[in-house]
Amino acid sequence: TPFAWTRHGDDADFVVGEERSLWSDYFAREKDRLLLHCDEAKVDNRVFGMEVMEFHYNRVRVGAEEFALDTVDQITGVVRELEIPREAMGRGDLKFLAAIGAFLGWRGVLFSIFAGSVVGSVVGLITLLVGKRVWSAKLPFGPYLALGALIWMFFGEKFVQWYSQLVNPI
Repeated sequence: TPFAWTRHGDDADFVVGEERSLWSDYFAREKDRLLLHCDEAKVDNRVFGMEVMEFHYNRVRVGAEEFALDTVDQITGVVRELEIPREAMGRGDLKFLAAIGAFLGWRGVLFSIFAGSVVGSVVGLITLLVGKRVWSAKLPFGPYLALGALIWMFFGEKFVQWYSQLVNPI
């Protein structure tokens, strides 16, 4: 699949195949990175063969060479795999889970993670299907953790009893 990165002022366009997005959309945190497994790549006038390009918000590493993106005008090539290694939860989610645990206990934390994941997945898929969200968009987890904690507060024990009877009907 062909790709292109082109700088426009303080940001850049990143196009893979037919999908165009802003460069800044890929980097919410300083540690975020984007890996492109390329069949061929071109950084301005430098041509590279089969390489992995490791992009950070302000630089790109191709093999042993590193380029500051401020000095690069265009990067093009053919990518066979695009990888976005990310943490599943941010530090804010962990602090929020600690607060949930302080008030609701460890079972409330586990239930909040489970229920928040299920509800967040359903909402995310529905918004994808109706076109309100693109696949690469960030989905905040905190509101779904809060909903999971609320469900636990009001229905937690009933849910555990129901699930126990479902798993062990004796």
